[in-house]
This record gives sequence, C-alpha cells and structure tokens, in this order.
Amino acid sequence: MPLQTTDDFDSFEQKLQYDNICNKLNPSLVSVGGNDLRSCVANMMRRLMSDSLGEMFSYLGKTINDTKKLLFSKHKLCSSVHVAARKLFKDATDDKIKILLCNWLKEAKTRRTRRDKRYENQNVRMTP
Repeated sequence: MPLQTTDDFDSFEQKLQYDNICNKLNPSLVSVGGNDLRSCVANMMRRLMSDSLGEMFSYLGKTINDTKKLLFSKHKLCSSVHVAARKLFKDATDDKIKILLCNWLKEAKTRRTRRDKRYENQNVRMTP
C-alpha cells in the first residue's frame, strides 16, 4: 500500500536509514518493472506513495503556485528509485530519472483530481 501521509513517509524514511532496508526495498522496486524507463519510474512511485502525498513534494523542494513543497531528492526513497531504475535500464541516467520523478510529482495533483472526479461520477450513477 502506498504511503499516504508525511508522517508515514517520515517513519518509513527513518526505517530506511536505521534498519538499512534499502537492500530489501530495491529488489521489490526492480520487480515492479515497466516497458520503458518512464513507465518503470511511474510504477515504482505509484507503489511507494499516494498521489495526495506526492502533491506535497517536489524534487528540489521549491515553492510551486504559492505552495511550499517538501524536498524529495534528499530522501533515501528517491535514491532507491534511482538505483532500481538503473538496474533495470542500463541506459538510464540520473538526469533522465530526475526528470521523470519531477514530472511524476508535478502531476500528482492532476491524477488525484481526475480520480476523485471519476469516483464522484460513479457514486452519482449508483445513487437512485
């Protein structure tokens, strides 16, 4: 289940640092896979965090639309995605992965909004 809140994220990040479970996390991320680097990174991120949590981050922690975003690039979770993606795709560079992560985080709000509207539409149809 993806991480839902910043508290979940912080506690998981602490486990990554102190328990050294990065070695266990990376094989799990590699097994997610994808047809290409873009889908691979997106699949990994979808497994790691919810869109509502992703909205709170930007890769470099910049302010976007008057909202201060949390820095994602310094976390072990970010480096785990980089390592797993490079294992799967030998031509993957840190710059390519960074761009894909930036885009995934930037589009989190759009994905969440789209899913919420779809859910509302389904509930409206089910109500007599």
